[in-house]
Amino acid sequence: MARKMLINATRPEEVRVAIVHDTTMEAYEVAASESGLIKGNIYRGIVVSVRPALEAAFVDIGTGKDALVRADDIVPEAMHRKHSGSGRPRIEQILEKGKTLTVQVTRDPIAHKGAQATTNISLAGRYLVAMPFDDVRGVSRRTEDEEVRKAAKEKLASMDLPENLGIIVRTNALDQPKAALNRDLNALHRLWKKIKKEAGTGKGTKLLYSDQDLVVQALRDHLDSSITEVLIDDDEVFAKAKGYMASFMPRAKIRLTRYNERMPLFSKFDLEEQIDRIYQRSVDLPSGGSIVIDGTEALTAIDVNSGRGTKGGSQEENAFRTNIQAASAVGRQLRMRDIGGLIVVDFIDMRASKNNREVEKTLRDAMKSDKARHTVSKISPNGLLEINRQRIKKALQLRSHRPCPTCSGSGTIASSELVGLNLLRRIEARAATGRLLSV
Repeated sequence: MARKMLINATRPEEVRVAIVHDTTMEAYEVAASESGLIKGNIYRGIVVSVRPALEAAFVDIGTGKDALVRADDIVPEAMHRKHSGSGRPRIEQILEKGKTLTVQVTRDPIAHKGAQATTNISLAGRYLVAMPFDDVRGVSRRTEDEEVRKAAKEKLASMDLPENLGIIVRTNALDQPKAALNRDLNALHRLWKKIKKEAGTGKGTKLLYSDQDLVVQALRDHLDSSITEVLIDDDEVFAKAKGYMASFMPRAKIRLTRYNERMPLFSKFDLEEQIDRIYQRSVDLPSGGSIVIDGTEALTAIDVNSGRGTKGGSQEENAFRTNIQAASAVGRQLRMRDIGGLIVVDFIDMRASKNNREVEKTLRDAMKSDKARHTVSKISPNGLLEINRQRIKKALQLRSHRPCPTCSGSGTIASSELVGLNLLRRIEARAATGRLLSV
């Protein structure tokens, strides 16, 4: 059946993008005015601290929290002092406190941790990625077929590429004509020249380039031949999308539609209830079981419960059926919720090794469409499976929810009995020291 992209931009505080297959939501992105997302942005920052013990520096980029830049992320062109010795230079040998540094954010700030940044700038276009400080000429790692990679490299070699500008061919460029790639290349080259010019004018911290336009991101990263129609419910966003497609996708057969019906766009496709479920701790499975998702600063734990899913068959069969459904659900939920870092899934124990391998395969298949880089381990003897998933953005829940002021985000508060006993102990302690005037 047809896949569609829906863009809801009727509220100035929030823009939402969903990809649906019939009425099932396959991907969801939201950009709020106060989301705090800065990944991909390029700043002119000021080095405020050089830490030899960390082999890193802290850079003020004007966002309130200093960004961490590691020594490995300092390209030679960005060094304040050129390193002439052999081996890898130390951070205090190449950076100076108080000097400016052009950096790109590679990880959004999370909780009390600031952003991480690099001086190895990369600019993503529709079909190409430009890397001004890298001489790479390559193909996206997501393209695994060797014949396709070879054809892409040959196409890249036939192009007139600027000097000192590395280029990576994105997966969606493989079936594009050379003219489309050249348009993208020229646009990226102009953009980099503009950023360099901005970095050289004025003083202090400055935002040089923002990669936070959700509409452009969605069209650039998600729009492909499998999507038959894009529906947009706002005039300004519709005009922006129309201009983007005319510039970068003039031959695309994708239908661009201005949605004008009285029924809200997302309600028309029954998405609001699906979006609400993204924020729930528990996700129901068709068999009656569920998965429970709990996040911590260190990792995300996902527990698989059989629940009522025990109808018929042996214990092994019930466990296998529930685990297969859970594996599919985990792949989708990680993508929908933007959960990155270390994820540990606690599957129901199964004795047959072939069942474990089938569950692992199902999970890998469920994550094939995930644009974030990831690795999936094997199920351990005690039923645990580890997933390492690239943090593309701050997790959706962290962007849209705030910690409870009563429980500080723990989800629990002290019982009345515990509070009462603690008060009594304090009264007794004060009475014993003579510091209690009256009760």
